[in-house]
Amino acid sequence: MPAAAPYLPPDPKVAAAERSGIQRARIASLSILLALIVVIVGPIVLLVIDGVSIARFGIHFGTNTFTVALLTQIVEVLAVGLALLVIAIILYLASFAAFRRVQPGFTGPLVLGIVGALGFLLILGGVASYLSQIFSAVACSQVNAPASCVNFTSIFIALGAVLLGALLALIGWIGLIIGIYRIGKRYHSTLTKVGAILYIVPVLNIIAPILVFIGVSGIRPSLPTPPPPG
Repeated sequence: MPAAAPYLPPDPKVAAAERSGIQRARIASLSILLALIVVIVGPIVLLVIDGVSIARFGIHFGTNTFTVALLTQIVEVLAVGLALLVIAIILYLASFAAFRRVQPGFTGPLVLGIVGALGFLLILGGVASYLSQIFSAVACSQVNAPASCVNFTSIFIALGAVLLGALLALIGWIGLIIGIYRIGKRYHSTLTKVGAILYIVPVLNIIAPILVFIGVSGIRPSLPTPPPPG
């Protein structure tokens, strides 16, 4: 009868990198879920409260008016959602960077994710610049001189930044999907792989971060524990 193979403790660096990568992926999936909730639910709540008139059972909600103040609130909510999305992307990049020390194949998603993060920042800056010009025009319209307050060059630059940012964000999103799928493939996590695929499916992408979170959470107990120092 052949002798049993000797026990080999896990490499401390590999074990630490795996646990770090999984933990960051878990937090990133929660951040994306929160971002989607803010982006989808936030504007609807604001419209119901302030911008849409609803009367049922003697109770009246909303003013049936769409004001600049309401538009500002909606933009602020969307900006919060976009900021949460950028945070999630950064966390996924940190996760891919950790896994890159363990297995080849995560450098590509890491680079594409960096491109995507820059794209989302361009979108955020472009939208902020564009709305600044629009709000200036609205303010000047009260004195019958809207054109004098609008810098059309700035508007075109802002729109160009949004379009370029959208292209870069799409590239980065593809990188994130590839990276998340490879995490699921490495640990044979079907939920993680399905969640990664659903990120590209409209409507169903709402449940994608939930599946990814459940999937990577199920991976954690199977990870090797780093041996104690010394």
